[in-house]
Amino acid sequence: MSYGLGIDLGTVVTRAAVSDGRTAPLSLPGGAPISAVLKEVTAGQGARPGHVVITCRATWGPRRREQLAEICRETDLHPDGFSLRSEPEAVAMAYLSGQPPRTPGPLVIYDAGGSSFDACVIDVVHSPDGRVTVRELGVPESMEWFGGVDLDRAVLSRVDRACSGAVSQLDPGDPDEARTLERIRAAAVRAKEALAVVPQTEIEVALPGRSHSVILTRLHLQEWLRPQLAAALPALRQVLDSARIGRSDPATVLLSGGTAQIPVVGQMLAESLGREVVLLPDPQTATALGAALLADQQR
Repeated sequence: MSYGLGIDLGTVVTRAAVSDGRTAPLSLPGGAPISAVLKEVTAGQGARPGHVVITCRATWGPRRREQLAEICRETDLHPDGFSLRSEPEAVAMAYLSGQPPRTPGPLVIYDAGGSSFDACVIDVVHSPDGRVTVRELGVPESMEWFGGVDLDRAVLSRVDRACSGAVSQLDPGDPDEARTLERIRAAAVRAKEALAVVPQTEIEVALPGRSHSVILTRLHLQEWLRPQLAAALPALRQVLDSARIGRSDPATVLLSGGTAQIPVVGQMLAESLGREVVLLPDPQTATALGAALLADQQR
């Protein structure tokens, strides 16, 4: 059985998908070795992939891409058995596989990820035989001073204040208190993700000898996000200008990444750009799924 494998080496979580559209059930932390991903996927599929596409940031230059390629070669991947593609290219493929574009023209990818907010324009070419080719247009931008992990820290800080500083007083060097802190951090992340669906959620905080219940609302997230998003908008406009996309030119704006699920992200982009903004059905796995489709083209 031959299949294409896409790997998204995320900062927070590493994800993989195979070319039939199934996301491989990985539970690996961000920055996990490529060898570990290959081992787990191969065990689940019963065979090695025919081709592997590993994604990287669109802003990476030739040197950083070559460093990643060297890591892949050291992982026993044959030079013809893998390729590197940018995350926006993969996201574009994931979107195009599900439906035809709502408007003609290029795709503007806005990735609200774990460690940064990235923007890139992707050109789409349809060949007569039905093959779809994607490539970057213009100059991509990365806003590395804010990402989903910063939002996680903001939520945790609110929890700490509601508990009168008891969370920050936990000792990471103590095994029991370290486990308590990890549970509270995980609960804060789940609460942030829940607010993409519901307007309010509750975080149960179990501390040694006492417990707290902390209310978190979508308004809290919006208060934290709005200044960061507003600061990132000029960079997004520069990306459009570099690709020579004017306000009247057709283009579809796509949102990917976990933070993209928070409604205010799409709302602010739509208001600023005067364009419809499309949130991908599963923005957290879109990069891995699109990479698998790109890998399938190379088999």
